Amino acid sequence: MLKELRKLVQQVNGASSLDEALGIIVGGVKSALDADACSVWLFDKQQQKLVLMATDGLSKSLEKQLKIRIDQGLVGLVAEREEPINLTNAREHKRYLQVDSLQEDELSSYLGAPIIHAGKRLGVIVVQDNEDNAFDEEDESIVITASAQLAGVLAIAEASGELSPESYFSTTKEKIYEGLASSSGVAIGTAIVLSSDESFSSVETRKVDDIDAEVARFARAQSQLKDDLSSLSANLGDQLSSQELALFDVYARMLDDQATGGEIVKRIQNGFAADTATSQVFSEHVQVFAKMDDDYLRERAADVRDLGLRLLGYLDSRKDEEVEWPDRCVVIARNLVAAHLGQVPRDHIVAVVSTRGSSNSHIAILARGMGLPAVMACEDLPVRKLKNQEVIVDGYRGRVIRYAKPEIRRYYADLIEQAKQVTSELEALKGLPTESRDGVKISLMANVGLATDAIQANEVGADGAGLYRTEIPFLLKEHFPSEGEQTRIYRQQLSAFHPKPVTMRTLDVGGDKSLAYFPIEEANPFLGWRGIRISLDHPELFLTQVRAMIRASEGLNNLKIMLPMIA
Repeated sequence: MLKELRKLVQQVNGASSLDEALGIIVGGVKSALDADACSVWLFDKQQQKLVLMATDGLSKSLEKQLKIRIDQGLVGLVAEREEPINLTNAREHKRYLQVDSLQEDELSSYLGAPIIHAGKRLGVIVVQDNEDNAFDEEDESIVITASAQLAGVLAIAEASGELSPESYFSTTKEKIYEGLASSSGVAIGTAIVLSSDESFSSVETRKVDDIDAEVARFARAQSQLKDDLSSLSANLGDQLSSQELALFDVYARMLDDQATGGEIVKRIQNGFAADTATSQVFSEHVQVFAKMDDDYLRERAADVRDLGLRLLGYLDSRKDEEVEWPDRCVVIARNLVAAHLGQVPRDHIVAVVSTRGSSNSHIAILARGMGLPAVMACEDLPVRKLKNQEVIVDGYRGRVIRYAKPEIRRYYADLIEQAKQVTSELEALKGLPTESRDGVKISLMANVGLATDAIQANEVGADGAGLYRTEIPFLLKEHFPSEGEQTRIYRQQLSAFHPKPVTMRTLDVGGDKSLAYFPIEEANPFLGWRGIRISLDHPELFLTQVRAMIRASEGLNNLKIMLPMIA
């Protein structure tokens, strides 16, 4: 337990923000005492109330929302008396305060300690468990020690102004962050922050004596990460096409001894620790990608960075811990990549947000294909402060909302419920023939672009593909797809719908659909040089595409071709 406490103190001292420190405290103390819940309440002097600021085990939706007077509840009693209390059956105490949404009904044992610094009351730390007589004197010592450690952190935060009512407690005011609407829909969920604060520059430069042991340590991490990539690819297998899944094979090959793996081993053999060598090599590769002229390749810098950070994660054993994902995860990252979507169980993801990227970036296209609301380029989003907080993602307007007012949350919850009702009503109709009451047959077809679109369309009984947007495969490439590549992609769609018809639209770029490798200089790209005009000016692209379509339809004969922007 002392070892856990020492580790906890080190982590708190290294926290980059007060919110992060509070999260470390509640998680660490809960783990050290093997308790069911740990919470920190801070005293807001301006309102003269105790505010639930962080919890591990109780309802996280009440963080920074639930406030009680100092003469209320057991938390208030600890603050009033300024001394610890240890209760076997907290519910029988006369000061027990029932808060239904706090989810503490099953927790009988209660251990609370005041957080005090220089005679000033700063807050209360509480540990709870569902067993009677759960906490002994040693547990009290641990909680009091954690309280003293936290008091020091709070004193520093107060001196720096971070804990002032204006800059901290007032953060519960609704915050709206604007980005690019990249995939329609609305979601409310818990923010899961991936690869947000780690950086290669933060890795200490270390030398080692036992070279063989360090090479072996790297080899284990290398093998674990390859297994991880294989699992991520499997998780996304029914969501992405074979071309998109091939990215994971590329990342795995980057780890081989002939690529970055070999470079890292050479640096280890020169005396550097495995994590030092890894951070150096990947940092250099990220810089190379980031400086490339090609937009698509520049975006791949984020994938390379993520790969390196995952490898560092295995080197410091962070991957040994089991992750418990919330039921409704909003996946957030500074540079969201496909691997992030594979990391979280698909049935837990409700939306994705990235501080970088565009509406036509790879990840935005994948989000649309997976039916997930997405906001890209949300540059002002305070990523590291959102961890485990409830957020609303508005994919229609390109907004992320934090600390939503009750009426705003109800509005979005109603939208989500209405969408569910519409979907449910439509589900009941999917097996029925699409015809009018007087017997006129009407074709009800789907708009498709990704491999997953065909799967979803067939699941709901679509009569075929009324529009296959061929620009989607072009957007996912770093160059014009060859005739052979296009043939394979088109064949996949035609086969998926066969014998139902598929109408393929020839390349329609321009406006909001730009190719990084095919710049369009046009005063009015939405109505000017685009669609059929580009095809007529570049017959080499047009003829290659039409040949690929016709070759793909051989033996299936369910192809129709549409030409875009005909005046």
